[in-house]
Amino acid sequence: MIDLGDLSRPNRVVTGRQPAARRWRGLALGFAVTACLGTLHSAPTGEPTVRMAWTAPSTRTLLTQADRDTVWAHRAVDGGGELTAYELATGHARWTRPTTPAAVSAGWFSVLPDAGIVLVPSENGNTVLDAMTGAPLWQSPGSTEAHTVGTVLLRESDVEGRSTGLRLVGARDGRTIWQRPMGGIGGVQVRFGDGRPGVIAVDTGELLILLRYDDGTPLISRRLPDEAIDERYLSFAGDSVLVQFRAESAFAVTAFRLDTLAESWQAEQAGGGALDGCGPVVCLSGSKGIAGLDPVTGVQRWALPADYGIWSVLGDRIVASHSPRTSDEGRQPLVSVIDAQTGRRLGDEVPGQPAVSVIGDGRLLLLRPRPDDPVGAISVYDLDVATGRSKLIGEADYQLLNSAYELVGHHLTRLLDGQLQVMNVG
Repeated sequence: MIDLGDLSRPNRVVTGRQPAARRWRGLALGFAVTACLGTLHSAPTGEPTVRMAWTAPSTRTLLTQADRDTVWAHRAVDGGGELTAYELATGHARWTRPTTPAAVSAGWFSVLPDAGIVLVPSENGNTVLDAMTGAPLWQSPGSTEAHTVGTVLLRESDVEGRSTGLRLVGARDGRTIWQRPMGGIGGVQVRFGDGRPGVIAVDTGELLILLRYDDGTPLISRRLPDEAIDERYLSFAGDSVLVQFRAESAFAVTAFRLDTLAESWQAEQAGGGALDGCGPVVCLSGSKGIAGLDPVTGVQRWALPADYGIWSVLGDRIVASHSPRTSDEGRQPLVSVIDAQTGRRLGDEVPGQPAVSVIGDGRLLLLRPRPDDPVGAISVYDLDVATGRSKLIGEADYQLLNSAYELVGHHLTRLLDGQLQVMNVG
């Protein structure tokens, strides 16, 4: 058992003063901010680098998603819904397809970019569409757990919603590649990458089982501890599978070697907690701070104080922030780029609301109201994730709204005043 101790003690990047209950975590698809972009202006010098690219009507829009070159918008219409795919750079509508009342009620759709498909809820599972044309390809009877360029891993369930097994199917035609009945499935996690075969970790409630992704062959299993827990989650770090246990008064994580499922290390802390993959380390967060743990040994490499939160992870860089600690620091979160290997801060802390894109090597923008005019123009900064240095690239009018933003490479998308708006950013 590894005792994490007090993460707010020295051996940290910046001295913390006041713990904060709020914690920011990255998903990077969108976030709510009160400072919103309005009519765009040029940067203080030179040519404009923040400007409106195009808009489209978005009345009754339920949800938008974007990838490298497409924005999908799902909106409610009389008798059901309507899903439209727009070209990200130009706003050209590639296709529009009606959706069922079930899709509108569900309130979600899922884009699987590697496979080039879109999953839309229907009365009998999910309808799978071609992402480029909108043409229906096949009907999915289960929920999606993972996907590759050519395959989709489905969790199958009975009429009462209980998991009954896993099925790997072709991404374009839904044909069954393999099927494995497994009752009592809880968590499912898949690891790809490094040129190695994919591995599926399955929690059956009693057993932790590893399957080969390509053919569903069982590789190894072990019994999980029989103890009272509220929740259990699976994840991967390096050559280990991590099992997170949450109970009323404690949070714990146990690492098991992938080749033998032998226990390699364990860490726990009182109260709640969260575990994030942070590139070369595992980030364990709790009321006392964030600890960067070695994924092989569980040894703590570095720590951030209790008022820090994680927005996103971009390779070996962590986008973190904390609330202002003094009146001189203003009212905006102080954002910094952290080297995940060492825990050192790169560059200065920069006040503002972050927008993060995971496309390519990743990108980070900061939206900052002017200190001398908090309801005037918003400054837009590009924060280099390699060095932590920031550069002013443009401005925008202030609007006191609660809009959701999505940064996708060099485009910033949002819904505002009945419009889908897409801006070029740098």
